[in-house]
Amino acid sequence: MKIKILILSLVSGLTFAQQKDSIKNYYQELNALKERIAHLEEEKGKQETKKTENIIDRIKPGVVTIFRLGELDWNQNKMNPKIGHIQDEHYRFWSRIMMYLYMDTKINDKFDFRASILSHPYFAFGGNSDTKLSILLDELWLNYKLNENYALRFGRQDASRVWDNQIGEQFDFWKHDGLTLISHHKIKDFDLSGNLAYFVENYKDNASFRNQGKMYGFSLRLNKSTPSYDWKIGTGLIKAEQIPNRYYSNIGQYYYDGDLAPDYAIWTSQLGIKFKKMSNLSFNLDFYRNLKNYPQNPVSNLITDKQGNNSFSKEYRAEEAPDFSKQKTGVYANASIDIPLLKKDLNIGLSYLYMQKYAALDYFAQYDLARWAATNVQGPEIVIAYPINKWMRLRNRIFFTKDIKGYNAVNEDFLRKGNRGRLDLIINF
Repeated sequence: MKIKILILSLVSGLTFAQQKDSIKNYYQELNALKERIAHLEEEKGKQETKKTENIIDRIKPGVVTIFRLGELDWNQNKMNPKIGHIQDEHYRFWSRIMMYLYMDTKINDKFDFRASILSHPYFAFGGNSDTKLSILLDELWLNYKLNENYALRFGRQDASRVWDNQIGEQFDFWKHDGLTLISHHKIKDFDLSGNLAYFVENYKDNASFRNQGKMYGFSLRLNKSTPSYDWKIGTGLIKAEQIPNRYYSNIGQYYYDGDLAPDYAIWTSQLGIKFKKMSNLSFNLDFYRNLKNYPQNPVSNLITDKQGNNSFSKEYRAEEAPDFSKQKTGVYANASIDIPLLKKDLNIGLSYLYMQKYAALDYFAQYDLARWAATNVQGPEIVIAYPINKWMRLRNRIFFTKDIKGYNAVNEDFLRKGNRGRLDLIINF
């Protein structure tokens, strides 16, 4: 019996020793396999890096073109601010085009670069030589990815990167020179972003950095996306100091944006929701409130006294002019839905804008409902858009607008009004 037990013990010991050696061999083979995989990944990375050394492989071009097939202004009026004479304006029709050409370059995992140009925003069909030949610098920036959560961008860029409810809807070519810091964080099912911006808006030759005209501020946004709905909520502050009353360009001798106060402190907030399973039914609400205190009307080209003089005239009498110093609140509400039509979705939207005189900077109130101003206007907008294919879509927009408050002391009850319609063919690839 003892001999049997001894034999079994020897056999078990030999078996365990063999299993131990096998496990050891498995570990050695596994480590060798890991080293082989790491080596292959390293070689693959070297090959990809070598492949992307060709600059052409790291450039992505793109084009956005808007053919304004027709723009019609009708049922518009105006008043002579000196004598109070009111007259109807003639109907106006024109067609124009804008092309935006950009080039994105992926320098490496940390840096990417954009350069873009666009045609003159008043590039009218049949226009004169000024608009036929004008090409403008649009964006020129360098982006640095600090880590997975933060990115820094320097150069000429779009302000909607920070304040996403400040996206232009007209031929908006105003970009801003400065620095932005963008952050993104995932908090369970929520996306949180916090953004900072500093832009030089009015460069003054030989002036100190402190005395340059500038715009700066921040924004916070919280988003959530589910299979059934998306929602977002945001807030922010836009500070502007020492900016000009009007931005002027020698190209075609046009004033593009104007009648600005020198300083602003605009609190902006946004709320939006989309129901994906209900034909993308969407609701958005933007609210603007200028926290800057104006003891009296800021300088203005549009506000006039009883003699029709504005504040740039030596004969201007401020005590006679309409008081706009408290006109600092704005609201923009929008609802839209997709309706199936011919195997695609026809998007129909209805918006209403109520933007008091100093609720927004003119070049941020880019809803462009009226030909004479971007603020101190109110009215609805109807939008109908239809995709032709992946790269092309048609869009029709109709505005019905009028002033919120009369500009002219000679007749403060007069509110300028007008209707505008646009038909655009948009090509994006």
